Amino acid sequence: VIQILGKPAHVTAHSQHASSQHNDILRDNMLAVLDYPNAIATVKSSAMEVEGFARRHLTVCGTHGTFHIQPLDDPAVRISLDQPRGKYQRGVQDIALPTYRRYVGDAADMARVLRGEKQSDFSYAHDLLVQETLLLACGVTAGTE
Repeated sequence: VIQILGKPAHVTAHSQHASSQHNDILRDNMLAVLDYPNAIATVKSSAMEVEGFARRHLTVCGTHGTFHIQPLDDPAVRISLDQPRGKYQRGVQDIALPTYRRYVGDAADMARVLRGEKQSDFSYAHDLLVQETLLLACGVTAGTE
C-alpha cells in the first residue's frame, strides 16, 4: 500500500483476540484503515482464517478501472477497465503471469544488495515509513508520531 499510495494521513487500527480455541492474548483478528486525501486503504489479517493464504489478495480500485491479484503466492490478475488502454480492452479480462516462485527472486536480490553488487530497490526513508505504518496499523503509537 505504501509503494502505491505513499504515507497515509492517518492510520486507524482495529484488533481483537477473537479465537475461542486458544486461551491467550494474541491479537488474531486485525484490520487497519489507512486514510489518504483521495483514497482509503484497508489491510486485514486473521490468524484463524481457514485457507487464508489462498485468499490473500491486493485490489486497487480507481475511477478508470480495477486491478485484482489473487492469490499472492501463485498470482493471477484480473483487470476491469472503463475504456481500452494500450493492449487491454474495455471490460473484465484475465492476465496470465509467468510461474512465480515466492521469495526465490527476493532472496537472490537481497544477496546482491548484501554483497554490494547493487543498491536496494527501496530507500531507507521508504523502509522506515513502512515500519512506522505497520506499527500504527498494529495500534502502537509510541515513537511513530
